[in-house]
Amino acid sequence: MTRLNILSWLPVLAVGALIGWADLHQTDTPVTAGLLLLFGFAFTAGTRLPWFGIAIAVSLFVPAFNLTAAMLHWQLSGVEHGQIASWTPSLSQASGSFLAMLFGIAGAGSGAAIRKWLSSSG
Repeated sequence: MTRLNILSWLPVLAVGALIGWADLHQTDTPVTAGLLLLFGFAFTAGTRLPWFGIAIAVSLFVPAFNLTAAMLHWQLSGVEHGQIASWTPSLSQASGSFLAMLFGIAGAGSGAAIRKWLSSSG
């Protein structure tokens, strides 16, 4: 693997980690789902990286951070309905975050379809 190829994965991993970390501190699920769709689509349509790798790299941080926080009993705080709230995630709540991967896969898959369509039409 060349140095350029490794460097091209860094923004994908950084955005995935940022989305995963931000998901710990907010309770608005549609925001996380929308970000995974948007960035999965944008990275796949705008780069030559493999679409499924982008889907995993962008979305796997959400369940990884949630499960880590539940296993280590992290005390989290965030804003919920305009009020500052504090909570400790449980494993049953964290396991639901695996659904976030479907949104990353959907965004990256649609980006791959657009990328293929644009490359075949031009």
